[in-house]
Amino acid sequence: MFKTFKRVNIEWLDFTGDEKADFPKVAAEKDIDPYMVRKFTSENDRDRAFISGDNMFLSMHFPDLDQETLEYKLQEINFIIGRNYIITGKADNSYGLLNYQENFLEQIEEEDIDLEKEFIAFPLVRMIEKVYENILLELNDIEDYIDLIEDNIFMEREKQMVVQISEINRTLIDFRRTIRTHRQTWSVFTDVAKRYFKNEATYDALDTETIAYDKVISKAEELKELLWELRDTNNSLLSAKLS
Repeated sequence: MFKTFKRVNIEWLDFTGDEKADFPKVAAEKDIDPYMVRKFTSENDRDRAFISGDNMFLSMHFPDLDQETLEYKLQEINFIIGRNYIITGKADNSYGLLNYQENFLEQIEEEDIDLEKEFIAFPLVRMIEKVYENILLELNDIEDYIDLIEDNIFMEREKQMVVQISEINRTLIDFRRTIRTHRQTWSVFTDVAKRYFKNEATYDALDTETIAYDKVISKAEELKELLWELRDTNNSLLSAKLS
């Protein structure tokens, strides 16, 4: 059964995996356009954002790190936004959204209640923020692995580290490949969202996604440069041994 969360007058319905089979009934109750229902329940080959009827749709593909293999796969998360509800759908659990569930259910400050009643945009951008925060945590895991590589290089294990460096470099390449379209997607989404919300008070909130994305990209670039420096150091030490 899909999960339902409520706070003030905002409802969040979260569908995972086979729970999407229950979605058409919910869609009928909320009078969601059939085309949007199809996009929500099927796999989308690219990120997209559009308005149909009284709803806005957003489909995003986020990098998801396998902790055992340190390989990235794509995780598609779909959002349907109504005037007082958000519906999320994905094939597997998103740890970012799981972390947000507690925040969503927390008692908000009295002065924020009117804002929550008026603008559904705020919880939406917080959800996406949490997804990016989880991506940052996964990049920190990769950084820990790079630190181990550095330790091994200076323990005279240069030859063994050639393969390890290559594998982490491939991981970072896969990461950049999965996330490179996000900036363009957020640009399109912001334009669509401004037409949907029609309230200038939400515009600053909509910039949150781009800020969160920039933090992730900055961290990934930092790790790439660190790995390249270690590769050069490793190659120099290995060459010195072989000469």
